[in-house]
Amino acid sequence: MADTAEEPKCSNECEHTNIMTLRSADQISSRISPNRKTRLIVGAVLFSLMMTFLQWPRTTDAAPNDESPVADLKSSTEPGYQHTHLLITDGEIQGFKTRCVLDTGATTSLVDASLTARFAGRQPQELNVQLTSAEKTLAAYDEISVAYANLAPKQTKVVVIDLTAARYTVGQEVNAIIGMDLLGSRVLLLGGTEPRFVDSLPDSTKGYSQFPLLIRSSRAVLPLELPVVGTRDFIIDTGSNGCLSIDTKLAEILIRSGHVIEREHTVKADATGFCVDRKLIVKEITLLGVRFENV
Repeated sequence: MADTAEEPKCSNECEHTNIMTLRSADQISSRISPNRKTRLIVGAVLFSLMMTFLQWPRTTDAAPNDESPVADLKSSTEPGYQHTHLLITDGEIQGFKTRCVLDTGATTSLVDASLTARFAGRQPQELNVQLTSAEKTLAAYDEISVAYANLAPKQTKVVVIDLTAARYTVGQEVNAIIGMDLLGSRVLLLGGTEPRFVDSLPDSTKGYSQFPLLIRSSRAVLPLELPVVGTRDFIIDTGSNGCLSIDTKLAEILIRSGHVIEREHTVKADATGFCVDRKLIVKEITLLGVRFENV
């Protein structure tokens, strides 16, 4: 989850306000062992605090002929949810079977460059993307068939990118990242044995609580309460692997307040110069009414 500058605004004037669906706070807390809590760290990359959430309202373009009303994400096969803390499931890109990362932090779905051979006869578009260090031109293809989690295929635009680094992290069979262009029309339920995607909320919503979920620039945003600085909006990013990312200035405030302990301070060099990678432990945070310690 990445910190944003604005305070949460959940009034009726929000043009893109969705509803998040959660199991009860007790069920959420029971999913996080004390040992895992202590291992969660604050990093400098756009990583999220566990995947606690979320309901997307059904949209008019949702596939009417899904093979199953409930699509379970596979967590028993490595690499999978239990091993990488990412949402990984089976999928197809233009008929090619592959594993996919489900990433609410991605505006558009991405595919590895190795799959472009399957787009024969299609002319790529040039897409200018602003990265952290520079602007880069990437190839994009329209009307590509993408399916995931046993749901019916949809035609969408995909951006071609080198996913080599991601495959080293989550497994060589991962060749695609499913973004908000497809995830935005689904409901993601957490609780029980493993996450599930459904078309809409179950008939019985007993045991669920609902929270406002803002969509900004096609990204999901929720309020997170930090010590001293109060409530801030954070991007909810299921494509991260278990860390919370905060702004440098915000980190300095928390460190000076004594509510954050710095565990590691590393100077790294990249193409743009030197940067500092700091790993921190936040003594206490509150997300959607649930209190977490030593994150």
